[in-house]
Amino acid sequence: MLIEKVMSLLKSGQDLLETSNLPGKKKRKTILSYLKLILTIASFGTALYSAVEMVMPSQDAADRGVAAMIQAARDTAKKDTFAEWLLNEQLYELRHALDGKGRTFRVSAGDLDEAALQMMNHVGSEMIATSSAKDWWKRKSGSDYQSVNTSLGSVKKITRIFLYETDDELRDLAPVLREQKNAHITVLTAPINDLFKPAADYVLIDNGRIAGKLILSRKREPIEAEFYFDKQDIEHVRTEISLIMARAEAFD
Repeated sequence: MLIEKVMSLLKSGQDLLETSNLPGKKKRKTILSYLKLILTIASFGTALYSAVEMVMPSQDAADRGVAAMIQAARDTAKKDTFAEWLLNEQLYELRHALDGKGRTFRVSAGDLDEAALQMMNHVGSEMIATSSAKDWWKRKSGSDYQSVNTSLGSVKKITRIFLYETDDELRDLAPVLREQKNAHITVLTAPINDLFKPAADYVLIDNGRIAGKLILSRKREPIEAEFYFDKQDIEHVRTEISLIMARAEAFD
């Protein structure tokens, strides 16, 4: 598979990462930005091949292209110390995006909007999610996300639990909740208080085929997302959603 090949290529670049004494932990979009796009799509597991085939003639050709890009970047890095630093940064970011087993995929804040839309497009039959990220639905991407949700509501089983901190916040969210409810989405609400302050939003797709977590700041702003394909991580997300569900009530 493509991910396995990418991981193999990263391992071959281990010497470069370990021997380089150049500084740097800042993110940059440079030589391997295309590879980052591949990994964003790969976050959604079995949908990878169909998604890539839409824009590429064959998976083998895509694999060869990625391999050639990494090799060209390594060759360039051998000739120039700044190129070495840039490659070091990209490989560091790529290693952060994957866990050691290749079963967890991280999506940075800058790619969350596209990842959310891709996630919805790959829901098979059902999805349950929580929503507490502040102002998520007010953004342009939130409007796009709302449109995808409402269009799928009549053909997929979707449940969403909206979490709110004040009555004013709930009133502000009411048009979004009502539109989703009218689109046959099961809409629930639950209050946030001193005893219940979730640090993340959660999603469970197709009864555990995929699970995800949107990590939030103290101000409930999105930091990054993690998507899980490991049974233990998926069951943890299921438990978290169940605890929130126990506090929720139907939106009228």
